[in-house]
Amino acid sequence: MAEGRARVAHLIPTLSLGGAARLVIDLADLLRRDGYEVDVVTGGRTEAGHTIAHEAEALGVPLRVVPTFTRDPHPINDLRAIGDLTRVLRDGHYDIVHTHGTKALLLGTWAARRAGVRHTVWHVHGWGFHNYNSFASRQAMVLAHRAMARTASRVAAVSETTKHIGINARIGSPDDYCVIYAAADLDRFRHPPISTDEAKRALGIDPARLVFGSVTRLSDQKAPLDLVDAAAQVLAEVPESHFLLVGDGPLRDQTVARIRRHGIEQRTTLPGVRLDVPEVLCAFDVYALSSLWEGFPISYLEAMAMGKPAVGTDVGGSAEAVIDGETGFIVPPRRPRDLADRIIVLLRDPELRRRMGDAGRRAVTQFGYDRLIRDVSALYAELLNGRSQVTGDR
Repeated sequence: MAEGRARVAHLIPTLSLGGAARLVIDLADLLRRDGYEVDVVTGGRTEAGHTIAHEAEALGVPLRVVPTFTRDPHPINDLRAIGDLTRVLRDGHYDIVHTHGTKALLLGTWAARRAGVRHTVWHVHGWGFHNYNSFASRQAMVLAHRAMARTASRVAAVSETTKHIGINARIGSPDDYCVIYAAADLDRFRHPPISTDEAKRALGIDPARLVFGSVTRLSDQKAPLDLVDAAAQVLAEVPESHFLLVGDGPLRDQTVARIRRHGIEQRTTLPGVRLDVPEVLCAFDVYALSSLWEGFPISYLEAMAMGKPAVGTDVGGSAEAVIDGETGFIVPPRRPRDLADRIIVLLRDPELRRRMGDAGRRAVTQFGYDRLIRDVSALYAELLNGRSQVTGDR
């Protein structure tokens, strides 16, 4: 069998808005152009009703929907999902099952074994355990991850930091891992579709204002309340600035309440979910994230490709995306004052913004789709040539 005709199934529970779902769709499209036969196997549910499944359909990426395949744990439903996934994988005669996330690994590798698929990849976009879990919860998840790692042929981490977190937690051995950095469609962001002034006007923001903020999910992981606290300090010290927070999520009501508590409603714009991300990113002068944990934030790459300096928290692979002092600033998480201070430095110094923005454009070239497809194709070739096959517990 020629490697270029290998059949691959990418498994992801949901195609809700987010970096992992977009990477899966774009990677499937790239692999199809490279000669692989690729299907995306996903569940039917989305978070807050937002999905990018239509983007897969527009690209011609085949979707196999398994309604029982969901992100949330449910013992009875998960047993049904294993059966449903087994039938899909058996019918597809796949050579490789490429799972994205913990739930996809847990159900997908069991189904792959039952379906007779020889090779499985666990693509770790971020660990399910972190410093904000309780001790008991963290230990339980680490033990579960250790057991699951033994079912995968290879573990593909989206950053060196993600890889080292797994190794330090004794999830698999160092030889099990490879690093396949997350990537962005840089061509989509290198050439801004509209000017910064036009983007600000479209959002109802005075073009004379200096805009900072984020395109993110309003969830515990992204800590939007920390970003709002930082924004209040920035707005107090840089009167000509404006806070733009794009996105939605379970913490939306709390985020709105925190904005009101600070009294910054008149200088804040909350447009909700936007699918025209390049147009929205054009409006920013400084991009910022306040995450508590990450794998490798793709939104940094998109902002940097547009020449936007970034300020973010030192979690996961963030410091591998944003080079502190060169393409932006990295600060400790849960420190809104530090986040605000760095944003203020950039807003007050247009030459620094330009210099860091230019450096970001140069640095981000290593995170394009050309590198992504090379790395994934090399991994598949390694598996198909007989190395790292799953033969049971190692």
